[in-house]
Amino acid sequence: MAKLGSVVRDAMRIIIGGCGEIGDFLCMTFSRRGDSVVVIEKDPRVIDALQNKYNVAIVNGDMRDIDAMRSAGAGECDFFLSVGNDASANMISASVAKALGAKNTVASTNSAMFMSNFSSCGGYYQRHFAIDMIVDPSRICAAEFAKVIRTPRNVTVENIAFNQIEIQRCAVTPKSKCLGRALRDIDALANVRIVFITRDGVDAVPTPETIVSDGDVVTVVGKHDDIASLLEKLSMHGATSAIGVAIFGTSGIARALIRYLNSSKYRVVAIEESLDVCERLAAEFPNITVINGDAAAPDLLNEEHVPNGSHFVACSDDDEKNTMVAMQAKHLGVKCVMLALNDGKYESVLSNISGLLGIEKIVSKRVATARELINYVSPKSHHVLSDVSDCHCSFVEFRIEKSCGLVGKEIRELGLPRGCVLVSLMRNFDARVPSASDVILENDRIVAAMGNGVMDCVIQMFTEGAT
Repeated sequence: MAKLGSVVRDAMRIIIGGCGEIGDFLCMTFSRRGDSVVVIEKDPRVIDALQNKYNVAIVNGDMRDIDAMRSAGAGECDFFLSVGNDASANMISASVAKALGAKNTVASTNSAMFMSNFSSCGGYYQRHFAIDMIVDPSRICAAEFAKVIRTPRNVTVENIAFNQIEIQRCAVTPKSKCLGRALRDIDALANVRIVFITRDGVDAVPTPETIVSDGDVVTVVGKHDDIASLLEKLSMHGATSAIGVAIFGTSGIARALIRYLNSSKYRVVAIEESLDVCERLAAEFPNITVINGDAAAPDLLNEEHVPNGSHFVACSDDDEKNTMVAMQAKHLGVKCVMLALNDGKYESVLSNISGLLGIEKIVSKRVATARELINYVSPKSHHVLSDVSDCHCSFVEFRIEKSCGLVGKEIRELGLPRGCVLVSLMRNFDARVPSASDVILENDRIVAAMGNGVMDCVIQMFTEGAT
């Protein structure tokens, strides 16, 4: 076990409260990259395992205990991550850490009370507890499945701002009603941004006067429903019948996925063995079909015509059952089968043989959540989003520091250079496409799309100190 006094002074100081599946993955990642990691954990079995695996310091205690938090150095840490299995404990510890002086605090929760209707209800909890970020592992996993289900053919989709904002790339077809029109004359652009147009192999940031042409590859940024409205307006895709989606389980992941697919474009069937749970699910989601039965039984899947659906997602709380049901669905002929894993027990073996099993996508709750947090936990005030920067233009995320000279200014006052567009503003976890009247505040996270020729200028704008 590392000693609390033996940390590297130049490394980031990270405290992890509660070391379950997510915390373990974070310990591995942060310790390997050389950060100073302290874990607050009270389970002796977990402590013994940590001592044998990672170079981290350990405080034996309850992460809600203020003495334990002080011993861990919560008042001086760069990031305090509450990622235990108790949602309320995570919220309390992150709130207390913030009061002690932690620079950035994050709480993980699967609680519907904290996360449902986040912009109104959940946002209140975040403000009340003074927590910088609340993450929901179930919603993160569901977003990964939804991205596959909601993506039309010939369209590339990426996610930013904790999966709240989408980046879609798609080709303009001869069917588009907007051919020959300037972007400024196209409706449905209020809440989305067309940030890049690739024409004849050349990428460019368009202007309001740019004319839409057949064969253009358009990169659009916004929330999913807003982008869908724009694509429908542009008639880039022909009309299609409702997409069939069968979901095994009624876990938090399943419920979050149903919310993502809450549209007439999807025909959702949920399968659950408990009659009481089925009745509650049907009341919660009256627009879906709920089937009471054993999803592992081929007769049930055949009777309900599940093989005719294009997608099957096994996402109950039982990983063994998820795996067997997914294999059964694939055997019966479902085109796209996806699988959720709640813990790390089978991650490696299933990932290695997913191709043999015919499983389209496996999403590990601990890995998906940890990766989101790893992207968030950075010593830099900006970084290039490499996953979505595969063209000659780039997406750069900025964390607005107190010293930034742009704090307090409206976006229209910034004087952004030609070739730069702000595509996402995340504040108190709520992300949206920013408007010209939005005022930049400390701790905002802003994503800018830009041509590489103006990158240095934009980075300087967002990172320089106030004059």
